[in-house]
Amino acid sequence: MAAAAAEEEEVGVAVEKESSDPRGDFRDSMVRMVVEMGLCDSDGLRSMLRRLLALNAPPHHATILAAFAEFCMKVIKEACYSPSVKKRLIFRDGGSS
Repeated sequence: MAAAAAEEEEVGVAVEKESSDPRGDFRDSMVRMVVEMGLCDSDGLRSMLRRLLALNAPPHHATILAAFAEFCMKVIKEACYSPSVKKRLIFRDGGSS
């Protein structure tokens, strides 16, 4: 329970933004969070996803989950080819390299 309370304190503040590509924006935000926070395990990624869902309204949750799935697939793909995943997390149109 204490861990959940500590995590709630670290949730942050949402910034409203108009976007022509919300999935891409959420995905790019995830990349920044991973690099800046040094997230490198499943608990860290799960915590990041919970924070994003908590900060955004339910109508955005499907887009966040789609971006998270795309992000995870990219990380897995890159991890298979590069020992330095953080340097290669660059997304292009459609999420492919």
